[in-house]
Amino acid sequence: MPHSNQHFQFHSPFVRVNKEMKEIYAHRTIEHVAVGMIAIFVPIYFLELGLAFKEIMLYMIVAYGSLAFLSPFFAILISKVGFKKSTISRPFSLILFFLMLYSLPESGINIYLIGLWWGMTNSWYWTSMNALTGVNLDKKKQAQEMSYNAILGDSLNVIGPIIGGVALLYVGFHALFVVVCIILLFSLIPLFLTPEYKTNLKLDFKPALTYRNFRYSMGLIATGIRYAAGGVILPLYLYFISNSTASVGLVYALFPAAAVTTMFFAGKIADKSSKHKMLRLATPFYSILWLALLFTRDIYLISLIFTALGLVVSFIYVPFNAKFYMRAKEKNANPLKLVIMHEMGLGVGRLILFGLCYFALDPYTTTMITTALGSWLYLFV
Repeated sequence: MPHSNQHFQFHSPFVRVNKEMKEIYAHRTIEHVAVGMIAIFVPIYFLELGLAFKEIMLYMIVAYGSLAFLSPFFAILISKVGFKKSTISRPFSLILFFLMLYSLPESGINIYLIGLWWGMTNSWYWTSMNALTGVNLDKKKQAQEMSYNAILGDSLNVIGPIIGGVALLYVGFHALFVVVCIILLFSLIPLFLTPEYKTNLKLDFKPALTYRNFRYSMGLIATGIRYAAGGVILPLYLYFISNSTASVGLVYALFPAAAVTTMFFAGKIADKSSKHKMLRLATPFYSILWLALLFTRDIYLISLIFTALGLVVSFIYVPFNAKFYMRAKEKNANPLKLVIMHEMGLGVGRLILFGLCYFALDPYTTTMITTALGSWLYLFV
């Protein structure tokens, strides 16, 4: 993909995004398309191979546990290698992951080893990518740039699941794995244009014990619970009631589609008003909508509620992430230390939900209650 403003314009009359962020957005555009086509369907793939729900939850615990708790050690290596060089390994490590999934029925590879590899490669990538994003944000327009980052991701999250869900009906998982691997290779191109950044890092957990970091960690745990609920449990449940990957993809796509419609306005508001006040106003509505999912098993009503959640989440995602990422721009701030806290906080949230679902008699009810209650943690931020 050629790098020029004519081929990749991610600015508007309202805000201009700097050159480095355009290159990051270009990379994430391609990567989002590829991963979005398959990510929510991997647990369904396991179901079709005959794995039990508890086995899938244990896989998630291994995968996300390794993602979270390896990040401090990978951060030390990344600080020496450089942020950009660390992200370049992403397509190759994901291709190996999809090849392991592709060959799983014949090879008999232990799925927990596959989960460990997935966690390791994502820990390495997101530690470096989030740090690279943090150091390249425009301090004066951080919320708007975060909203554009989210608009980009959510727009592609509309396309990816729909394409993937429909493709699975006609060509199956193996063919889709191959297509995803090919697209991933193209995501390398923009990264070669991004400047390198290095920083010195010593492993020190004392800063994480400060009250300020504790407050941010509460928001990260809430976000981790939401990611686990929306990205794993709900797609599985939708597949149980519809038995159609196309239906799963279409319903899942409603959330990011709705979020896109409010994300830009959330960014404009967050740069001009109190981000904490935005979180206080949005959180009650967000919590109530998750509880509303308890009272229906109808896929059409779930679709409506999922759409409403997408409309509200922008007013949580944008102010929270803008506050968090801009700490990387503060004087003497080390972006990798903040990213370690970011990945571990998300990991704890995901592990809480997957652990509860592993032991729960009704994982769906457990997910809705846990996510609704967990969303109130944003008020600590």
